Amino acid sequence: MRAQELGSGKLVIFDIDDTLVNTDTRVNVVQDGKVIKQLNSHDFTHYKLGPGETFDFGAFKDAREFFTKAKPIPGMIRQLKQDIATGNRVIMLTARSDFNDRDVFLDTFRRFGIDMDRVHVYRAGNMAIKAATEEKKKIILRHLLGKEHFDKLIMYDDSIPNLNAFLSLKKEYPRSRFYAIHVDPNGQAAEYDRTNENAVMEIARIPVGDYGDKDTIMPMREPGSSRPLPGGSGYNYAVKNTANRKEITLFDQGNIIAELDLIDSIYPPNTWEVAAIVVDPDYRGQSLGLALYGLALSELKLTLRAGRTQTRHGQAMWLKLNQIPGVEIRGVTKTRRNQYRPRSGNEILGQNQQYVFYTFPVTAGSRSMRSGQRGVALYSYDTPSTMIAQWRGQ
Repeated sequence: MRAQELGSGKLVIFDIDDTLVNTDTRVNVVQDGKVIKQLNSHDFTHYKLGPGETFDFGAFKDAREFFTKAKPIPGMIRQLKQDIATGNRVIMLTARSDFNDRDVFLDTFRRFGIDMDRVHVYRAGNMAIKAATEEKKKIILRHLLGKEHFDKLIMYDDSIPNLNAFLSLKKEYPRSRFYAIHVDPNGQAAEYDRTNENAVMEIARIPVGDYGDKDTIMPMREPGSSRPLPGGSGYNYAVKNTANRKEITLFDQGNIIAELDLIDSIYPPNTWEVAAIVVDPDYRGQSLGLALYGLALSELKLTLRAGRTQTRHGQAMWLKLNQIPGVEIRGVTKTRRNQYRPRSGNEILGQNQQYVFYTFPVTAGSRSMRSGQRGVALYSYDTPSTMIAQWRGQ
């Protein structure tokens, strides 16, 4: 059996109304030729048509009205710009149908500094089928995912039904990680749900368990950009970067002998989580796994993030990291703003309208790192706590 590789790339999905912009445009609910209700965009996403009722989207197709009334939600516009600048695949997925003037619609976002040449807009309102908006959005996403694989899928939406429909695709695409971000009426974004990242593991290109052996393994040539591994072992290392993934590989005389795969993490920001680490069986016992972690921390200056659960080997590795001079390990968690109480050893990383994200002390136990703060647990699904490792040495 040949070792496999996941594809790469990130797809970021933005709703428009009440996610990127606020408007007061109304959808009419019509019955027997008369308007019986008017719904704003938020109410529309939750409204179920009664017998004999239909929607009138006349105002929602008026591009000039959209241009005039759309008010940007600053934090989300910044997020959109950042994802475009990072090179992520970015789409807008709206409940609206086509506007009566495409250029005026696009100019609405261009005046906010958005490069709309790098964003594709999908309109669920164009679908002729009788289905709820969330089901239409799900069909569009399924079509996209059927054509192209993405390691990470992130959806920003103010509608919980839309986010739930998005998350329901996880079973169909288990090789992708799903992140649902809810945008509240104040324009604040907070994580709603995510894939359990410990269940998503890349099968590396070197022998590992039942996934491969030396007769069938997918070969990998040492790149010309490789450099000597510090410490005088005679091995070389190379780093491959993509928008949301880093692969750190070790080579002995041109042959790959160890690999550490990292994926970027939303929580906390600017951290990298270990997707897989494997060592050729013939090279075990040389602490190559620890060397790979050391490269990521001391040479690349990355902040590494542990999963909320770890294998016993992973727990042992973090104990070893804690013993390296210059490496600092801290716990990291979040709590609701109205419940946060500053304590000795805490450092606030950031906050939004709902949560405070902060670090807390950890200590070394006999088999794993332990929380150093009473009331905050590690290795528990009941809390969002994990650990980060940073290089503080010279």
